[in-house]
Amino acid sequence: MEPYIENTARTLEHYLHRIGIRLDRLTLREYVDRHPMRHNLRCVSDLLDRLGIDHMACGLTWEQLLEIETPCLVQLRTIDDPIGEIVRTTPDTVVLRTPQGKKLRFSQEQFQPLWRGIVLAAEKTDRPRQRRRASYCVRRLLAKVRAGGRHKPHASTAGELPITNGRRLRLTQITNHC
Repeated sequence: MEPYIENTARTLEHYLHRIGIRLDRLTLREYVDRHPMRHNLRCVSDLLDRLGIDHMACGLTWEQLLEIETPCLVQLRTIDDPIGEIVRTTPDTVVLRTPQGKKLRFSQEQFQPLWRGIVLAAEKTDRPRQRRRASYCVRRLLAKVRAGGRHKPHASTAGELPITNGRRLRLTQITNHC
């Protein structure tokens, strides 16, 4: 097995654990090994889609990277570790977790040549609760129709990602910046 497959699976395991999702490394390794684009964040994005986890991947500048709440995943230019987990950022440094769990500190000048400019951020969602809510809304709508009343649908809001400086940036706002 290629070393980057194991390293990607370990990085994913650490990252998912930090955002509150537990998956075993064997499952992650098998998924990464079977994916045709296992060298980049597309593999991770497809996995998160399958799991029903809200996420956003886009290209960011250094300044925008500093506003995203950590942890987040980044696309790297290295062969053995194509995906990295950023644990913490400051205005002039980035702390990256290795697949083995060690933390490495990089200055902006050291990190930018390694980074491809692509970031993936995810949030754990409560899918069963959302399904119950959707089921409730459908039953309520059917009851209104049967009663002959009119139903005004509620506007849904876009998902949000927490930002370190106290503001909240909507996923749609991140998309508009990419």
